[in-house]
Amino acid sequence: TEFLDKVEGEGTALSEEDRAAALAETKKLFKEEDIRRDKDVARVEAAQKRRVEAAKQKKRVERLVAAEQKAYEKIHPEIRQERQRQEAEEAARRVEAQRKIEVATQQLQELQLRQAA
Repeated sequence: TEFLDKVEGEGTALSEEDRAAALAETKKLFKEEDIRRDKDVARVEAAQKRRVEAAKQKKRVERLVAAEQKAYEKIHPEIRQERQRQEAEEAARRVEAQRKIEVATQQLQELQLRQAA
């Protein structure tokens, strides 16, 4: 209605029918936009629920697999020892990779300092 008042204030007089039709059209557009927004919100909420359920399902499966593996390792201790050995090797590889990154970073900084001088 503010828009209509402004238009009329500029010398363009609208008849009551035109004013009512414009107001009805505006309300209709706002209602359509509200419906569209509600649908968007519902879609986003549904997607979020699916993601939460998928995460819960993934955690359940991981717990089941871990429990199964633990039970199997009780029966076969050599498998547990092999897994522990592999985990120790992987940890050692990570430590070595981190050390190499630190050395490379230090060398790069020294090179940049020499180039800047």
